[in-house]
Amino acid sequence: MFQRYLVKGKPGFVPHQWASLADAVSWIRASGGLAVVAHPGRYNFSKPELHAFLAQFKDCGGAGIEVLTGSHSPEQYLEFARIAREFGLAASRGSDYHGKGGEQGRSRRRCRSCPAI
Repeated sequence: MFQRYLVKGKPGFVPHQWASLADAVSWIRASGGLAVVAHPGRYNFSKPELHAFLAQFKDCGGAGIEVLTGSHSPEQYLEFARIAREFGLAASRGSDYHGKGGEQGRSRRRCRSCPAI
């Protein structure tokens, strides 16, 4: 569906512009939400870049980081749980699914050493 209609050159494509991190977090908080970094293992950050991003996110009022998600490996679960604790962020678990096949929404894992969102 996306490749057929929504990518550049297709009829449903709309160019986008990213909001600043500060704006995005403030909009989420102003609407009563908690800002959470989703699937951080999918971003192309080096460790120093990830730490700088999370520090800025936390300074903007960010509340959590997705620790458990179908796109993370078991090793990444441990790493993102450690990072959540390091930054004082709550842990979230993905409830959506973006892949083909698989066990949609069946994960019962959680980060027992982090506060949960």
